[in-house]
Amino acid sequence: MTPHSRGWRGWLHRGIALVLVMGMLLPAFSGSSLAATYDPTAADGTSVDKQTGPATSRDKSFEELTAEDLFSQPIYEFVKADWDKTFKPTTGVSVEVPAVNYVGNGGVEDLRKVDNFQGKPGQTLVWANDDGWVEWELDIPQTGLYQITMEYFPVSQAVCAGCNGKRASVQRDLYIDGQLPFREAKRIVFQRVWKEASWPPKRDNKGQDIRPAQIEAPQWETKTLEDADGRYEVPFQFAFTQGKHKIRMETVREPIALRTITVHSPIVIPTYQQRLAEWKAKGAKETSGKGVRIEAEEMYLKSDPTIRGEVSFDALASPGSEGLFRLNSFGHWRWRLPGQWARWKINVPEDGLYYISMSDWQGWSGRRPRIRQLRIDGEVPFQEMQTILFRSDKDWRLDTMRREQLTSGEPFLFYFTRGEHILQMDVVIGFMSQTVRAIDQSLTEMSTLSRQMLMVTGSQPDPNMEWDLHEKIPGLLDRLQEIADRLDKEAVRMEEIGRSKNDASSAFRVVTDQIRTMIKRPHDIHRLIEDFNRSQGILASWLLNLQNHPLQIDWIMVHSPDVVPPRVHPNFFEQTWASIKTFLGSFTRDYTGLGSSYAKGAQKTIEVWVGRGTEWGQIMKDMIEDDFTPNTGIKVNLRVIPPASLGEGAGSVLLLATTAGEAPDVAVGVPSQLPVDFAVRGGLVNLSDFPDYKQVADRFRPGALVPFRYTLPGKTAEGNWAIPETQDFAMTFYRTDILFELGLKPPDTWDDVYDALLKLQQNGLDFYYPPPTGVAVTEGAVGFTPFLF
Repeated sequence: MTPHSRGWRGWLHRGIALVLVMGMLLPAFSGSSLAATYDPTAADGTSVDKQTGPATSRDKSFEELTAEDLFSQPIYEFVKADWDKTFKPTTGVSVEVPAVNYVGNGGVEDLRKVDNFQGKPGQTLVWANDDGWVEWELDIPQTGLYQITMEYFPVSQAVCAGCNGKRASVQRDLYIDGQLPFREAKRIVFQRVWKEASWPPKRDNKGQDIRPAQIEAPQWETKTLEDADGRYEVPFQFAFTQGKHKIRMETVREPIALRTITVHSPIVIPTYQQRLAEWKAKGAKETSGKGVRIEAEEMYLKSDPTIRGEVSFDALASPGSEGLFRLNSFGHWRWRLPGQWARWKINVPEDGLYYISMSDWQGWSGRRPRIRQLRIDGEVPFQEMQTILFRSDKDWRLDTMRREQLTSGEPFLFYFTRGEHILQMDVVIGFMSQTVRAIDQSLTEMSTLSRQMLMVTGSQPDPNMEWDLHEKIPGLLDRLQEIADRLDKEAVRMEEIGRSKNDASSAFRVVTDQIRTMIKRPHDIHRLIEDFNRSQGILASWLLNLQNHPLQIDWIMVHSPDVVPPRVHPNFFEQTWASIKTFLGSFTRDYTGLGSSYAKGAQKTIEVWVGRGTEWGQIMKDMIEDDFTPNTGIKVNLRVIPPASLGEGAGSVLLLATTAGEAPDVAVGVPSQLPVDFAVRGGLVNLSDFPDYKQVADRFRPGALVPFRYTLPGKTAEGNWAIPETQDFAMTFYRTDILFELGLKPPDTWDDVYDALLKLQQNGLDFYYPPPTGVAVTEGAVGFTPFLF
C-alpha cells in the first residue's frame, strides 16, 4: 500500500500500511469445531490422521459448515450440568501415561523423545514446533468424573536448539475420543515463567530506579487443565466411562515439552477446620514472637513479564520513595487478569502455626472487592484460600487472612515447617465467574433479540407505526423477562457477597429497569430499541471490567499470632511531612526527562524528543542505556513531549525551539508531513549522508519511504529526511453467525462486500468502513488511499 498523509498521527506513520479496522459493529463470535473419531495407526503401522466420522470444521470450507458446526458447541457450564446427571466424581483413581508413549500424531514436523531433559530422568516428549497434533491412549478403570493434569516445560531456543517459539504462552486444543468436550477446550493455556534480570534495580544519575529487564526462567510446571479466562472457580472435570480413551492435543501456538499426562480423581481441598485439625493432630502449635517480612517487589517468579514492581509515594511505603521513582511495591493494574500469578520465597524461622498479613491497596474503585488465590508450596492450603476478597479503600490496608476477609473475622492459622517456602498468589475472579457467565449469556440473547426486532422494523423504525413486536417475535416478552430476572439475581448476589452496593450491581439494575420498561409497555418496544442496544453496550463493558482485578502489595508478612505487623496508615504528621518533601522535590525534578541526564552540548551527547507517552519513552530509554550507549559511547538525553506540541503551526514546540536555537538532534513521533516542511527550509539533516542509511531503510517496505524524499532546489540528488517508526496492516472483522444466518459467506474481495450490502441493510445491519471523506484530513486519508493506489 502506498503511503499517504496522516496528519498529526506522526511522520513515522506516513508511507506505512494503514490500520483499517473494518467490520460489523458487534463483538467477534467465538466459533467451535465439530470433532471426529480418529484411528491413529494405518495398516502398515505408520501414523496417520484417519477420520472415521464426519470431517472436522477445520477440514471443511465455509460452504460445507452446518449450523451445528458453527454455533451448537456448548460451554463447559452446560456440559458439566449434563454430566452431573449420570456421572459422579471418582475418588482415589489416578491413571498416568508418559508423554513419549503417544499412539498417534499428524502434521508435526519435529517431535522428539529426549533423555534427561532439563534435569528430569527418563524420556521427555519435546514438541519443538507449533504445529500438528499428538494423541495418547489411557485405560480408565472406573466410570466417573476426572481432572486432567500435565507436567510441562515451556521450551524456547534458549533451552532447546531448533525449538521455534516466540515466548508467548503455550496454547493447545483438547479433544477426547475425537470430540471437543466443550467450547472452552479450544484454548488450553500453559504459562511461561519469568523473572527480573537483576535485583535490586540500578539507579540513574538522578537517583531514580531503573526497571530491570525481564528474562524467561523456564522450569518444570504442573498444570491441572482449567478455563483460560478464569470463568470457573475450579479446574475442569471430564466424564470418562470405564475402558480405553484417547486424549488429543492440537497446536494453537508455541512449542512445549511434556513429561506426563495424568487423568485423576478431582482434587478435594479440605476446609480450614479440617486442615487445622490435621495440623494439630501432628503436634503443630502456635508460634510466639516470630515474624518474617518480605518486600512484594522482590518477587521470585511470575507468569507474565508485564507484571512488575511499581512506585508508591505513600508516607509509610517500604522502602520509602522520598519523592523519587522507587520500585517499592508490586502489581496493581498490570497484575489484574485471571491466570496471572506471582511467587515469593520466604524463610520461616521455626516449625509452627502462623498468621499471614500484607499491606495492600486496590484503590477506591466502585466498592467491588478484588480477588486472589493463595498457594503455599504449590498447593492451596484449604478451601477458603481459593477465593480471598480484598476490600476497596482509598488508603493502604493491613489485611490479615481471616474467615470474613471483608469484615473482622478470626484470622486463619497456617502451618509452616522451618526453612524456605514459596508463597504464590493467583488472580482469580472467584464468585464473579458466575456473574461473568450470566452477562455473557444475556448479551448473546439480547444480540439475537435485537437483530430479530430490526429485521421486522428496519434500522430506523417509524415511531408512529404499530409494530406489535411482542406478537411477531415468538416469546419476546418471556425472553426479556428471563434476561431481567437473571441480571437482577446477579446484582443481589454481588451485593450480598461483596457486603455493599457497587458500581457493577448498579449498572445491572439500570439495564434491568430498561428491559422491564419494554415488558410493561409491549406496544412501545420499537421506540425503545435504541435504549436496548445501549444496554448491550453497558453489559459488554462490564463483561470486561469484572475480569479486571488490580491489586497492589507493599509487603507480605508471616508472623506469630502475638506479633503485631507494622502500621500502614500514616498519622497526620507523617503524611504532612511526606507531602512537603514531595512538594519541595517538584521544584528541582525534571518531569520531561527520563532516566539519566547528561550535560547538554557535551561531547558524544545527543538530545531526543519523543512525542509519545512516558511508558513508551521509558522503554526507549532503557534500550538506549542497555544497548546503544554501551556499544557506541554516545549518551542520550531523552525527553517526553506532548504529541500535540510537536504538531504544525505557530504553536509547534519544534518550530519554536528551532527559532530559539534549542532544537533537539532527533524527534520521534512527529506529524508525517513535518519532515519535508522542515527540509525545504534547510532545517533537517539528509539521512542519505549516513553510510548505514541504506541498511536501515531496507527494513521498511519501499513505499513507506516515498513521502520523506524531496530534492532541494539547486540539488540534483534526492534527499531522504525521515524514516518510519512503525508499519501497520489492514484487517477485516466479521460475524460468522450473522453471515450464516443470512446465507452469506465471509467476503474475500470488495465485490463480495458490495454484493452482501443489500442483504445486510435489508436486515438492519451494515458494513463499517472508515469514511472516504470526513471532517478530519486523517479520516479521508484512511478511507480513500487504498482505492487510490
